[in-house]
Amino acid sequence: MNEKQAFSERLLQAMRQAKIQVRSPTRLTLEFNLRYTGKPVTTQAVRKWLLGGAIPSQDKIFTLAKWLSVSTEWLRFGETTYTNRGVENRIYADQDRQNYLVGDTELCSNINKLNDEHKKIIREMVLTLLRLEK
Repeated sequence: MNEKQAFSERLLQAMRQAKIQVRSPTRLTLEFNLRYTGKPVTTQAVRKWLLGGAIPSQDKIFTLAKWLSVSTEWLRFGETTYTNRGVENRIYADQDRQNYLVGDTELCSNINKLNDEHKKIIREMVLTLLRLEK
């Protein structure tokens, strides 16, 4: 099974475990876009997620994982095993990632508390900064 198909299986499994009965890509698109603060996704994109044709970007995986109550790492990569030599490096990587995600989660939480007009301003600022960095 390739990486995209494996992601699709994990997504469907997470949906079953969360008791989300949405099977239609159109309905899943609607439900996802209600929770996602970025540019809305298309039904075609969601269909590819479900059929193993594509893997969403990390910000979309974060939204899916939060909605489905699974870890972003599991949803994206599945279960992994590590050699003894890799465990130590893995611990440090996890600590760094947790520090980053805590700050990132807090930022997202604070942005979500803003009214729609202020959220729009934040989105425009982020897009402007991204254009400047390219």
